[in-house]
Formats: sequence, structure tokens, C-alpha cells
Amino acid sequence: MPALEEGHRAFTQSVIELIVAGQQRVELRQADPELIRIAAQALVFGLSQMFVDDCLDASRADTLINQVVDLFGLGVLAPGSDRRDVN
Repeated sequence: MPALEEGHRAFTQSVIELIVAGQQRVELRQADPELIRIAAQALVFGLSQMFVDDCLDASRADTLINQVVDLFGLGVLAPGSDRRDVN
């Protein structure tokens, strides 16, 4: 399994580099890139498991995935919310 572990480390590092590049272009929030990676990975794992467990209609997978990713990218707080200023 060492090759698999090394592949995972390389993939994770590549994702973090993509996040940092997005932060440098001011496309992503200035937060710990590892935290952003974990949040995105948790979203993917959780959504995938919901399809596997038949909690979500697999025939709507493409639509639901796009909607969830859009919401994740925008955040769930309203643009004018006072909570947006809290870190």
C-alpha cells in the first residue's frame, strides 16, 4: 500500500496547490488551504455516501451535485448577513 499512500499524498498536495493558486487570484477565501481541502473533501464524501445509502435520488445526481457545490461556493449566509463578518 505504500504506492497508494504516496499517490494520495501527491494528490492532496496538488489540491492544496490549486487552492493556494485560487487564493492568490483572490477567487477563494483566505483561509488555511488544508481546512478548505478538508471541507471540500467532506462535502464530496458526505454527498456520495448519501447517494450510496439511497438518501438522495440518484437520477437527480448531476443536478443535486451542481446545486450543492454552487451553494458551498457561495456559502449559506445571506450576502448582507452580520454573521459574514464573524471569523
